[in-house]
Amino acid sequence: MKNFLTTSVIAFLLVGFSNMTYGQKAEVLIQDGRPKVTVWVSKGHLPLEVTFLDQNNKVVFEDRVLKLVNLGKVYDLSALQDGRYTLKMETKFREVNKEINLFGNDVVMNDKSQRFFAIPAIDLGNGFFDVKFNSTRIANLDIAILDRNGKEVFEDKIGGVVAVNKRYQIGSMDRGEYTIKVTTPDKVFYKELSLR
Repeated sequence: MKNFLTTSVIAFLLVGFSNMTYGQKAEVLIQDGRPKVTVWVSKGHLPLEVTFLDQNNKVVFEDRVLKLVNLGKVYDLSALQDGRYTLKMETKFREVNKEINLFGNDVVMNDKSQRFFAIPAIDLGNGFFDVKFNSTRIANLDIAILDRNGKEVFEDKIGGVVAVNKRYQIGSMDRGEYTIKVTTPDKVFYKELSLR
């Protein structure tokens, strides 16, 4: 366990979302003090899911931030044991993973380990669904609809794009339970679709 009085580093993680087309901006500031991480995000990009994972990808702490007081939220790391952790911050459009190492009285954020993932927004409407995707690099997307048995009943492959804002008409599909599957270069995302 970290000692509240003897730990020597505070790590602040500043995450700004000024322009979603260009992705997130992350900045680390180190100061003396207890082992803490402050997470900052612009108001328009809440809610924010904050998760700390250990080196075996086991969740050790998670939080859903619906509003920020004083522009940020502080997480005290003093209860965590020495080791390597991943700080995962996820909004509707972006996920940032950042490595945190706790050793003795030191907290170090590894900036080279930082990874950004664009998350597609899948919005359901009456007889349609929209897919919105903004990446920081050129990407290929695969948008599919699966029936309840996992069989693909629709597919749209979109290649070489940075941004997608596309509407799919589904009013003529048979009634039933479906899953929308969006495959990005980094991850696969699913959303349930019920046609009645």
